[in-house]
Amino acid sequence: MIPRTRMSSIMLCWLCVGCVTTSTSQRPKQETPPVLPAYQVHATWENRVMITQDVVNNGKPLIGLAGRMYLFGQELGHPVGGDGMAIIELADVTHANAQNKPQLLERWEIDPATLQRLLRKDMIGWGYTLFLPWRTYRPDIAKVQMQVRYVPAKGLPLFSPPAVVTLRQEAPALAHSQRTVPASAVTPSPAILPPPPAPPLPVRP
Repeated sequence: MIPRTRMSSIMLCWLCVGCVTTSTSQRPKQETPPVLPAYQVHATWENRVMITQDVVNNGKPLIGLAGRMYLFGQELGHPVGGDGMAIIELADVTHANAQNKPQLLERWEIDPATLQRLLRKDMIGWGYTLFLPWRTYRPDIAKVQMQVRYVPAKGLPLFSPPAVVTLRQEAPALAHSQRTVPASAVTPSPAILPPPPAPPLPVRP
């Protein structure tokens, strides 16, 4: 049976202790996103496994994946707010090929009320900050496929393009120290070269 997690207190408690994975800030009470019909849903994901404290279970380590979900209206460049729920699925594609199909490992369900409380604004616009506890995590899983299904209050569900995420092969990172930034926004740092060696001293005959 595929583990199915209904997200409520886990995500909200994780968000409240400051473990936000994007460069978002708390929105002022008077500022709210426009709630318009959504035509597309997209998501970005951290390419590493995160770890934080499970405040629901006495601070036990909680491993998961972090990302951002965006809803778009008719204009792709302007995210909008929604009134529906989200279902996210994770499949292991590390060894997927013609003989071995991707193996579905996790399914998370986020109800509309919880999703609204995850709404934050970043450099792209309004979106939903996600942290998904990964109960079936194994260190040998190097590549996963993530897909979001957004189910509005009225209308047909929307599906994000399947995103294949290659995970960094390293120990899980602390969630509170990470930020999700679109790849196009990352400016590579110039290489720092060591100073040239000092010239040799002249040798007297």
